[in-house]
Amino acid sequence: LIGALVAADAVISPLAPNGYALQGITDLQETILMVQQHFNPALRNLGLLPNMVSARSSSHARMLRELRDVIGEKLLGVSVGQRVAIADAVDEGRPVWRATKGESALLAGREMRAACVRILDAVFAA
Repeated sequence: LIGALVAADAVISPLAPNGYALQGITDLQETILMVQQHFNPALRNLGLLPNMVSARSSSHARMLRELRDVIGEKLLGVSVGQRVAIADAVDEGRPVWRATKGESALLAGREMRAACVRILDAVFAA
């Protein structure tokens, strides 16, 4: 992880909306800060990308609201849902937006595209 951060220009941190992931993201953010201070001051921390988000989960919605209140713009304005189509695409070694069938796959493709656009906007903003 440290080697990748030393070599990187920018970093996005995926974040599942659960307590266990929040504990890990704190450690990750500290590692990113340490790398910026000691090895790669040009490393840009572009923020957190919520992923594996269940649209039906009130706890996920609450956690994302609370995170947005605490960290503001560091929580990217897009998220990636918890969808079987994503796991299927990974298992098949293809992008989720290719050879998709069904509404879940179409939504997953749209979410991935929106996340990619947001990330690229952030990368090329500076």
